[in-house]
Amino acid sequence: MQLTKLSQAQAARAAGVSRTTIWRSIKDGQLSYERVDGKNVLIDASELLRVYPHADLQRADERSVNDALNAREHGSAHVHSGEIRALRDLVEELRADKSRLQFELDRASDERRKLLEMVEAKDRLLTDQREKERSSPTLWARLWRRAP
Repeated sequence: MQLTKLSQAQAARAAGVSRTTIWRSIKDGQLSYERVDGKNVLIDASELLRVYPHADLQRADERSVNDALNAREHGSAHVHSGEIRALRDLVEELRADKSRLQFELDRASDERRKLLEMVEAKDRLLTDQREKERSSPTLWARLWRRAP
């Protein structure tokens, strides 16, 4: 990809000089430029080749791509550490929820056990727990046993 407008740093890389040298060329009026955002400078590639005929525009393009990749990697590492921090906070929150839920589960289990004991006690009260009295055999039963 061939650049038509170069930043001061890209122009310096392409020309093989320092950014200060590019700035001096601009200040001396040798190199024309275009101001962007009130402070940034864009230099037309043809203007750079006019002043610095040995400039390699391909080198400026490759380095700017590398710089962009490095910036992206640095930025993603920053986002990555932020994501890790957020995940750690989430894990701590989940651990707190787990311990709270375990406490509630234990309390509910104890309450269930107590309620079952109460139900069993009421069942014992409602059923006849006395031993059945042995009634004396009826006359027929006594006679029947003697018959053989």
